[in-house]
Amino acid sequence: AGLGRALIAAQESPARAVVVTGTRRSFSAGLALPEIVNFDRAQLRDFMQGFEQVMTQFLIAPMPVVAAINGFAIAGGAVLALMADYRIMVDSDGLIGLNEAQLGIGLPAVVIEPLRHRVPASAWAPVALAGELLTPQDAQSIGLVDQLVPQADLLTVALGRAAALAHA
Repeated sequence: AGLGRALIAAQESPARAVVVTGTRRSFSAGLALPEIVNFDRAQLRDFMQGFEQVMTQFLIAPMPVVAAINGFAIAGGAVLALMADYRIMVDSDGLIGLNEAQLGIGLPAVVIEPLRHRVPASAWAPVALAGELLTPQDAQSIGLVDQLVPQADLLTVALGRAAALAHA
């Protein structure tokens, strides 16, 4: 919900693009499963509908969205990155992937089309069905990540890409 509010605030501001990043060595580890595991059916449905709504907001944002992936982007974190128009990841030991299948959870519908658009069909099985976590290099090789940069350059490059997309 906070991400959705931040995106709306950006859209209502003079900003012409959005850069989303994480803190320390993690872009996002995804949903807080220990907190939602005890939700009843109605609570889980409402939570997932809210998650899909916010992810859709990022996907269809009227301004460019750049993901500055500063480290691990797992499950919901990879989903958020996937919603961005451009994904820049730190060339490090961080991993990115949709490991929901490893947890016995299907991918939300909002993930399928962006994934099909961004990665080749040959990568769908390992990414979507097996839930493999990928190194930055492997993620770039299949199009899940557009660009790799050193940690020190991440925000500078992301802001530059956002500015270029805003003026395109």
